[in-house]
Amino acid sequence: MVAVYGVVGDVSTDNGTVDFWLDVSDASVGDVIDLYVDGQLIATSAALDQAAIDAGTYHFTDDNGTTTTFDLNTPDDSATPGGDVTQGDDKAIIQLKVTNVSSTEVQSLTDTTWEYQWCSAP
Repeated sequence: MVAVYGVVGDVSTDNGTVDFWLDVSDASVGDVIDLYVDGQLIATSAALDQAAIDAGTYHFTDDNGTTTTFDLNTPDDSATPGGDVTQGDDKAIIQLKVTNVSSTEVQSLTDTTWEYQWCSAP
């Protein structure tokens, strides 16, 4: 199972930008991790190799490989409401999906879910 190792944001300024580090020490070579926010795919890892697993953590980058910082306001403001998702509420549901080298889903979106809220208290 893969878990979120660190999420960095600033609730004091209503800043929804975050970085994601994942604990991949229990992953397998060839695993691919999809990162979803409010039901929208925002990043996909490269297939993990042994060096990444041995390092223990994986720092997500966007699919263009250009940034490690994600603005959760974007998927939050364009989310399709339903279930735990409310559009534009400064709160996001973060989910991971892991697929192994045989294209078998070994961790589904419902297995690992976190709620992250970045608005400051009134």
